[in-house]
Amino acid sequence: MRGKWLFTKRQGVKLLAIFLVSTLTLTLLSQTVRIFLPTILQLSAVLSPHAPCTRNLSFSSVPLPVTALASVQGSGNTWMRHLLQQLSGVYTGSVYNRHGDPELWAQGYYGEGVANGSVVAVKNHGTPGFRGRGRYKRAIVVIRNPYDAMFADFNRRATGSHTGVALLRSYALHWNDFCKEYALRWTKFHSLWLNFKGPLLIINFDDLTHSLEKEVHRISRFIAHPSLHLDIACALADSRGGAKRKVAPFDKSEAFSVEQIEHVNKNIRAVQAILRKKFTEVAAAISVWQRNATGTEQTWLKLLKVIS
Repeated sequence: MRGKWLFTKRQGVKLLAIFLVSTLTLTLLSQTVRIFLPTILQLSAVLSPHAPCTRNLSFSSVPLPVTALASVQGSGNTWMRHLLQQLSGVYTGSVYNRHGDPELWAQGYYGEGVANGSVVAVKNHGTPGFRGRGRYKRAIVVIRNPYDAMFADFNRRATGSHTGVALLRSYALHWNDFCKEYALRWTKFHSLWLNFKGPLLIINFDDLTHSLEKEVHRISRFIAHPSLHLDIACALADSRGGAKRKVAPFDKSEAFSVEQIEHVNKNIRAVQAILRKKFTEVAAAISVWQRNATGTEQTWLKLLKVIS
């Protein structure tokens, strides 16, 4: 009976050999994974731009240079904040408190109201010294075609949301006055920030949409700091976040009268003149933003007047 439960010598040697080979194989495999997994993950993030990448965000324990993230409303500031947070792993801040924009706080932008070196950049829609929150050491300015940016800001104001779209009736009632005011505000804002005294990075919104990887590398070089662990692959893997606005229920190319187009074009030329002093490439790039007013009609607004 006892012999049934005992291995023969040959079987024991065979089992021992299998055990040793299996152990060695697992050890080599685990070491290989440990060595090459970071590289594999980085490559997969680049090759698969929609692969998930979540960073554990925190406030910086080491004071960073206080950096403005400045833009006129509607120019993609929230998108830039998301990119900066994905890139750096550090929260972005704002000169506005969280009670003024609870939607952003609810989306995880816990740096609302923080305007110091514990955040990687500070959102600002005002002037360089806005609200007296201290002097910025450097600035990132996001510039967007005013024809597109004013739609985004109008929708935000009308709906109270960063992703909502205004009702057509809102455009019929308020669009004309808003268009004129926004173009002037757009010019005044850039006339101040483009003369910022200190390191200044200009981000063209069009380049973010068409050459994202190149722009993320530019941003990375600008914000580089010994305490930051920048992850370009992670920023590219989850580049959009949840800030993208829904499509407008009309053709935006028909939303401007001849008078409005001439007014906006005039303001674009004024900002171009400022850019030519230091940023000639950006000045040349935004020349395409001007529109031809010939034959322009506000067809959808005329329709609204008929049905309202």
